[in-house]
Amino acid sequence: MPNERPAPPWFSFLSDLDAQLGEDIDVHCMGRTYCVYLERVGLASYPDNYESRLIRVFSFWRRLKLWALEAHDLALTKLERSNDRDLRDVMYLARSGFCTAKHSSSATEVKCGRT
Repeated sequence: MPNERPAPPWFSFLSDLDAQLGEDIDVHCMGRTYCVYLERVGLASYPDNYESRLIRVFSFWRRLKLWALEAHDLALTKLERSNDRDLRDVMYLARSGFCTAKHSSSATEVKCGRT
């Protein structure tokens, strides 16, 4: 996804926005595959050091920088909220291979990323 264009009309909108920016701006978004989905989250709790794992998406613009949560960070924020849509999103991440559980003798470890 990082090198694909956002779905219309997002690409032209974000390109126009980038052209009007006077300085660099970073936007952290929740993300949906193959399109842009910006979600305002009022009181979200993010995992420790999540910013170090953000993934740059759609790097077409000079000033506008879009960042998405890594799969396990996204799943953890959605599990904390636990509304129906968030739980469906976590199930999608698991079914699609973005997050898998790896059991060890001492604890359960969540491994995320395409397998």
